[in-house]
Amino acid sequence: MSWLTWARHVNLCRHMRLGGPTKHRTTRPLFSGLVLGAALLPAMLYAVVAWQDRISVLNQAGQNVRSTVRTFEEHARNVFETHKLVASLINDHIRGMSWREIADSDALHAYLADVVRDYPQIKSLWLIDPAGLIRNSSAVFPAPSVSVTDRDYFTALREHDTGLFIGQLVHGRVFTEDIFNVAQRRSSASGSFDGVVVVSALPSYFTNFWNAATRQPGVAAALVRREGAILARAPPADADTPPLAATSPLMRAIDTNDSGFYRGVSTIDGRDRIYAFQKISGFPVYVGHGISESGALRTWHDHLLVYGGFFAMGTLGLVLLALVAALRAGREAVALHHWRETAQQLNEEAERRAVVEGQLRQAQKMEALGQIASGIAHDFGNILYVIAGYLELLQRRAAPGDLELVTKALGAASRGRGAIRSILSFARRQPLSPEVFDLNAALSSMDSMLRQALGSRVGLEIVPTGAPCWITADRNQTELAILNVALNARDAMPSRGTLTVATKAMRLAGEPDGLAGDFAAVTVKDTGTGMPPEVLAKVFDPFFTTKVPGKGTGLGLSMVYGFTKQSHGAVTIESSAGRGTTVVLYLPLSASSGAIAR
Repeated sequence: MSWLTWARHVNLCRHMRLGGPTKHRTTRPLFSGLVLGAALLPAMLYAVVAWQDRISVLNQAGQNVRSTVRTFEEHARNVFETHKLVASLINDHIRGMSWREIADSDALHAYLADVVRDYPQIKSLWLIDPAGLIRNSSAVFPAPSVSVTDRDYFTALREHDTGLFIGQLVHGRVFTEDIFNVAQRRSSASGSFDGVVVVSALPSYFTNFWNAATRQPGVAAALVRREGAILARAPPADADTPPLAATSPLMRAIDTNDSGFYRGVSTIDGRDRIYAFQKISGFPVYVGHGISESGALRTWHDHLLVYGGFFAMGTLGLVLLALVAALRAGREAVALHHWRETAQQLNEEAERRAVVEGQLRQAQKMEALGQIASGIAHDFGNILYVIAGYLELLQRRAAPGDLELVTKALGAASRGRGAIRSILSFARRQPLSPEVFDLNAALSSMDSMLRQALGSRVGLEIVPTGAPCWITADRNQTELAILNVALNARDAMPSRGTLTVATKAMRLAGEPDGLAGDFAAVTVKDTGTGMPPEVLAKVFDPFFTTKVPGKGTGLGLSMVYGFTKQSHGAVTIESSAGRGTTVVLYLPLSASSGAIAR
């Protein structure tokens, strides 16, 4: 718009204000209506969008709380199973020993100390005689003459065998750190009470895991006994913290169900929170998790700023458009042209913002995997320790004909620990251990393991290339990636099916993911149920799973994705409902494979 045209607009506006000709005065209601409508319509639309987004954000927060409390329950269950195993191992170790022998055995003290060093969730181990006196421990030797007859676990187990008893949070009598004791009864040959084996557990082991898994402001979590005694809490609690009242929201919810979801005001700090809770399977303990409603709505506030910016720009454009239309109809075409340019810029900006936000969300997901995978791997390690511990007990008692089976099972548990170490290495962003190996030979060695993992209802076909296929990658992680894909394929074939694993050397020129050069492609194809597009778009997201709770963590394919990327390769997936799924892993060929014909 030229200066002359702008001056004419100013004079026209001034003329209208001073009471110009009737035709200009009649435009005032039209002008006012257009401006008012241009301002009110976006404001009303903004209010509707904002309210719908608020509901969506709170619903998403509730889903996140439910998912997190399931993770907390699985972690706590594994820890208590570990405590139970340790108490059983020690009870078995001292079977047949008198209390005099127990009290005088420095070797027993050393054994207990070694056990504690292997389990970071355990503070110390104590052996209590029938009179309630400490006779040996992992902490000090000789044991101090301290009585524990007033402890709840001793009183309960002296009366009758309740199995594993989980005591209240107390101040330690030998150490000043707060602990809660997990105890198991020792019985004589006649079945009478013969003392207690005590595992002193660290509440900080739970709170450290919770803090690492959430990392959000306003987060609360608690480990609570059935009657309301607090064992661990974030924000921290100590042994002097009173139990939860029966009228508290959590205790009222526990009285109704073993798991659930609710919103209420915290009795601790008075903040509105979104809560979920779940009973730890096999133990009279509940884990709860909550986030403040104000903390959840921070995401909504961020959205409001973004929406407000767009709506403000739209409102300004509409008002300007109404002004131009009321002042001079002849400039409508010019104003429309400028509006289209503005709208185009807004669309381009929105598209750029969507791309950046998508990249940011993906980076945050992978960062969350890096932060949480370590804790989850520790949980899997606890499970393997439980399995290995029971197998060690079986090994001592197994008949000669069963000993070989138990030994093989222990070997499998050892390989499982190796897989856990690989997961921890990935979570810490540590370098892999690449080596040059024949991919076809590795698949051949996996044949029996894959068939056992797939079961009798799924057929397996391995189709290697005609010549050796030498690649440069971490062999253990390569085999684990193939196994992860195979297990997902098995679950997609609930009745019967066939899994085909084929290898091929090829030269890539920019696809997929910008790869160029010589690569080996491992194609894993199943005849399963396949996936719809909305599921296929999320299969590599950390913790995304379509399986029922307890049947999968959602980490398998995200680990495959991370491994291929870290190995300078890529992974692709194709699937459609009812037509099976094909996953291809691209890994770099080594110089040993020779040149591929162009």
